[in-house]
Amino acid sequence: MTASLVVLAGCTHTKPIPLPAQSTVPATTGETMTGDTVNLEVQEAVPAGVTLVKAQNFQFQPREIRVKKGEKLVMRVQSVDGFHDLKIDALQVATKPLAPGQFEDITIPTDQIGTFEYYCSISNHRARGMIGQLIVE
Repeated sequence: MTASLVVLAGCTHTKPIPLPAQSTVPATTGETMTGDTVNLEVQEAVPAGVTLVKAQNFQFQPREIRVKKGEKLVMRVQSVDGFHDLKIDALQVATKPLAPGQFEDITIPTDQIGTFEYYCSISNHRARGMIGQLIVE
């Protein structure tokens, strides 16, 4: 018996995919097998000029973003697991709460030089280290 997998470009989703009983499909890089399911993370294509920020328990990737003053900065904040958001209080920027697999693009003002903390405001995520720095030079 064989199993097939269809990956749709432009989709972001991490979800268990049931396999037929007694499947012998091996797990490869980017996949994990648990019992009779394979968990895959399908990456959303990120447009040129957009910085992807992955939100996952309990960290952001990247933890530091550097830009020049006045440079256009669009951040695509994508929740990988759990509910997360991203806030930058000093710049009055925030995403809505994002469920796993969801993302939001936000434009960040870069007209002030400085270091600005971004963080997740959900529950105790910030206290658990879910923070990063935006550095405008």
